[in-house]
Amino acid sequence: HAFAPLRVDVSGTGAGDGNGVGEKVQVWGTFRGNEWGNKGEEYAVRKVGGVWVWEVRVIAEKEYFFERSGFSPLSLLKNPMILIAGVSMIIVFGMPYLMDSMDPEMRAEFEERQKSTSITSGTAANPLQNFDAAAWLAGSGPKRSDTPVEKGITR
Repeated sequence: HAFAPLRVDVSGTGAGDGNGVGEKVQVWGTFRGNEWGNKGEEYAVRKVGGVWVWEVRVIAEKEYFFERSGFSPLSLLKNPMILIAGVSMIIVFGMPYLMDSMDPEMRAEFEERQKSTSITSGTAANPLQNFDAAAWLAGSGPKRSDTPVEKGITR
């Protein structure tokens, strides 16, 4: 349980032997950050059989142990990694069936397009092929050769 914060002052000139002669106990409701003089609501204190007694209020009941949730296949299917893998599997195993169900003209056109795309993409120059990362990070430009380069007419 969580209890209301209290300030308990014990004062007196007793002998300290626990018999309660000359002792005084006062209890106030308080909050963290209050100044020492700000005491708040005073609680009623009484002595019963040599023991000081006052009311303590319960604010809330705390849960220290949580019930473990069970396994749910739906939560597994909500995982993005599982979703991507599932879509990939559907494409890998479903594409042959889609190709078989295509009409022959469309299939021939598709295969022709694949052949032409693979030929042209293999010969295309990669712009990052001659990229020098170390020179770029150092702030220097590309290396220039000693041979003169023809630039045309300059004025």
